[in-house]
Formats: sequence, C-alpha cells, structure tokens
Amino acid sequence: MRRAMQTLDRIVALAALHRLSTVGASVEYRYRFVTEPAADYLLRLAGRTRSPFAVGGLAWGSEQHQDQVVLVKPSRKVEWDFGWMTPGGKVEGGESVLSALNREMVEEVGLRPLHALLTTLHENCYTDGEQCTSHFYFQFRMQLEGGPLVSSGKDVEQPRWFDTLPHDLGWRADYLRDFAAGPPATGHVGLERFIHG
Repeated sequence: MRRAMQTLDRIVALAALHRLSTVGASVEYRYRFVTEPAADYLLRLAGRTRSPFAVGGLAWGSEQHQDQVVLVKPSRKVEWDFGWMTPGGKVEGGESVLSALNREMVEEVGLRPLHALLTTLHENCYTDGEQCTSHFYFQFRMQLEGGPLVSSGKDVEQPRWFDTLPHDLGWRADYLRDFAAGPPATGHVGLERFIHG
C-alpha cells in the first residue's frame, strides 16, 4: 500500500510538472537520497502530514529590492540546522501548485508573486537507513509585488532581503543556478492566470 501511494504521488508530481512545462518552463528533474541531519525530522514530519508536495524558491523584490532575494530564518520551534531558507511550504489538500506558492509567499513574507517560473522538480527520498519517504519540491524563480516584508508564518521568523546567497542557506547548491539567472521576465507565467483565471 505504501509503495502504491508513493507511485501515485510521483505520477501526480510529474503530471503537475508537465502542466507547468507546457506554459514555457524548461524544468530539470532531480532525484536524491537525503541522509543529512534534517532527514530524521522530516521523517517524523512525514508521519504527521498527508501532503508529500511542497513549493518555494528564490523570490526577487520589486523597485528598490529588484536585485535582492528574500529569505526567511526558521523558527526555533522547527528542527533545522540551516541559518536561512527560501520561503515556501507544503501544498494543502485541494490546492494547485501555483495556488500553494501564492499562499505560502503571503504567509511567510507578506507579498504575492507577480511572475514565477518553475525551474526544478526535486524528488527527495528522506531516509534514516531503514525507510525512505519521498517528498516532491517544486522550485521556482519568482518576482514579488512591492511592499514591506511581513511574516505570519508560524514556522519562520522575520524575512530579510539579501544581495547574495548566504553560506548557511539550506540546500544552497540547489539555488546557485537560479540565483545566477535572476528573476523571471516580466509577464512570464503570470500566477494570476492560474489562480484567478
């Protein structure tokens, strides 16, 4: 039963990937085993949540912050070893990937994405050496609307603008290519088309 659910989750993730790819995104698929310290926490988390899907990524600002990305510091209640993380979170039941991205950005940084581009679908197999739990992460590059940063997310502390990616950014290597590419072009994969249209 567990294997069947994991297969179904993979089919759902790849179907979403295909749908988003048809609107102009060139997307990379990555599979990896995760045995870092965070794996134990994520295995426990997997037992408490139904959703194996998450969204997030690098978000550039507008106006005076157009050359900066916003990152969030994990709350002390969250068992991460990372100093900073990209904003994002799990896809709730009944949400599309893009609707979840919109909601998570508003919750964690107080700003809506105006434009977003899916760059990578990660399938992370979190393992403690005995069991493996796959989670799927949809990684975006996006540009946010203008305004002050405000967080209402219970798992993160005050968001902050950065000129470069800090060395204690979680999964930093995953974001180097996206950071070099910069924000998506204006009008590219506008979220309002999928959320409201």
